[in-house]
Amino acid sequence: LAAYLEEAVRSHVPTMPIDETFRSKDAIAGAVQARVADRIRPYGYHLVRVLVTDVEPDAKVRRAMNTVLEAKRRREATLDKAEAQKYSEIKKAQGRAESMYPS
Repeated sequence: LAAYLEEAVRSHVPTMPIDETFRSKDAIAGAVQARVADRIRPYGYHLVRVLVTDVEPDAKVRRAMNTVLEAKRRREATLDKAEAQKYSEIKKAQGRAESMYPS
């Protein structure tokens, strides 16, 4: 039974985007139940419910995810810094323009 369940999880999870894997435990459970229930019925078992309690990615996957998140944060910080610099330059230019034409 454990082999059927593990095989069903291993075949379904790679078809999902990584972020969705963590958010949709119910979808994983439903897919596993649909796949395993038919396979164990000939042996006299009835699968009532599949419960996915935790999604634990491999250490390599976690490192890769952390690298992606770090790159995303750096990109956002760079964009924020550039936007702030742009705003500052615009204000300086407006100040210079206003000082050339006194009211």
